[in-house]
Amino acid sequence: MKNSLAHAIIIVAGTLKVMAILSVALLVFYLIPVIENINANAQPTDVKGYRARAEKRFGLPLKEIGEVVDFADTHGGFLGDGEGYLEIQCSDMEYKKIEDSVSGREVWNSLDEKANREHLWDYLGQSFAIVKEIPIPKRGYYLFYDEQTELDSPFSNGEEIFESGRFGYNFDVLILDSDKNRIVLYSLDT
Repeated sequence: MKNSLAHAIIIVAGTLKVMAILSVALLVFYLIPVIENINANAQPTDVKGYRARAEKRFGLPLKEIGEVVDFADTHGGFLGDGEGYLEIQCSDMEYKKIEDSVSGREVWNSLDEKANREHLWDYLGQSFAIVKEIPIPKRGYYLFYDEQTELDSPFSNGEEIFESGRFGYNFDVLILDSDKNRIVLYSLDT
């Protein structure tokens, strides 16, 4: 009887050990994609990170073009709230390449239309821009990338972001200035 009880205890202990190992393995298996996703959406804090994020989100070759003329970032703390601002001066040829790639795409909003300029100013010029005053050019394009809807439809003219009654904002906006051959990236995380 004692041998049977001891044998049963050994079997149960072994089973519990195997279950513990499997539980840890499953936990790690399910957490790795979550951690990778958090890291993929982490807010960059340097010029290289902002360029890479903008290139990925907006589908434009921004990593190596132009010269950075202005950069600021206030992100920090546990939740990473803050603003970011990156301004790139392009050569005529570099800017023309970027402009040609967006001019035919339906999601981009033309700043040649006065209503779109006013729309952009209503959303950016008065509400935020703590780090830098965001220039609103008379000619060019703009596009918002909304992190809160990135799984469904991340691109927007800003209306969905600012008129939805949200309590917080997490977006990037890329502004192309056709008069000055400049590209401005503004990022806000609240």
